[in-house]
Amino acid sequence: MLEAHDKLNVSYSENMAFIWFRVAKTGTRTLNHLLSEACTDCRYVARGGAKAMQASDVERINNLIGKHCFSFSIVRNPWDRVVSAWLNKIKIGPRDPWYTPKVRESQYRMCRALDPSLSPTITLEKDFDWFIQHLPESKLFRNNVHFMPQTEILSGSEIDYVGRFEEYEQSVRHIFDRIGLAIPAKLPHENISKPSAKDFRHYFSKESKATVAKLYAADIERYGYSYG
Repeated sequence: MLEAHDKLNVSYSENMAFIWFRVAKTGTRTLNHLLSEACTDCRYVARGGAKAMQASDVERINNLIGKHCFSFSIVRNPWDRVVSAWLNKIKIGPRDPWYTPKVRESQYRMCRALDPSLSPTITLEKDFDWFIQHLPESKLFRNNVHFMPQTEILSGSEIDYVGRFEEYEQSVRHIFDRIGLAIPAKLPHENISKPSAKDFRHYFSKESKATVAKLYAADIERYGYSYG
C-alpha cells in the first residue's frame, strides 16, 4: 500500500490502471505532458503544495495497487542528476527564458536551505565544488526532491518497472507499451537544464566526485550506476 511521506510525487490513472512514482530531474515534465495528452484522467498529486494529495487520492492509488496495476519510475545517474539540478535550480539567472519572479523566489529559498548563513546572492556566486561541499549537511539535501537520493524518494513504493533517463526514449516507449497507449512518434523535450555542451564529468573534482559517491551510495548500488 501507499506509504505516506512528504516527498512522494505520484501521477496515476484509474482508466489506464497505472501509477507513476515520479523522481525529479529524470524527464518528468516531458513524460507528464505525454501522459496527460494520452489519458484524460491522469492526475498528478504530491505531499503538500499546490498539488497536495487528498485522502481520496490515497484511496484510489491504494485500490490500483491492490488490483496489481502497472507501476513505474525513472531514475538517473546520481552524478549527472546533481549537476542537472544545480544548473537548473541554483545557477539559473535573468538571461534564462524561464527565469521569473516565482523561479527566483524558489532559487533563493534553495540557497538559504543550502547555507542559511549566507545571502543567496553570495551563494549564487559559488562554484560547483563549493556547492557539493556544503550539500551533505544542508536542508536542501535532506528535504528537497531535486537533491534527495532517489532511493529515499521511492522508499516504500512498489514498482514494477524502473526506466533510466540515460535510455529515456526506450524507457518511455516501454511504459506506453505496457500501459497500452499509442507510442509517441517523437518525444518532446521540456524543462531543459541550463544550456551547456559540457559533459557532467566536467564539473567534478576528485573530492566532489567522492562526496557524491558517498551521498548517493544507495542509488548507485540499487540502480547499478557508476561515474563512467
